[in-house]
Amino acid sequence: LVVNHEYTNEQLMFAGVASESAPTTPEQKRIAMMAHGISVVEVQRHGRTGEWRPVRNGRRNRRITTDTPMELTGPAAGSPYLRTS
Repeated sequence: LVVNHEYTNEQLMFAGVASESAPTTPEQKRIAMMAHGISVVEVQRHGRTGEWRPVRNGRRNRRITTDTPMELTGPAAGSPYLRTS
């Protein structure tokens, strides 16, 4: 199961942030960036009910954030559209 954490609202996350354009501290910016990303949770069906449950300590369980290293391969690798500073 993969869940996308695409949008954060700093007004809801941090006390004292009054608007979308209000300044935030470097620590608040770091926290907001870490709130974006993807969660991967291994799930398994159980019993006769077919209920889905998370697999504790599943080998696929992980969190992918803005700090997660990745390697692009295949036809897109090296494209100038995918380069960053």
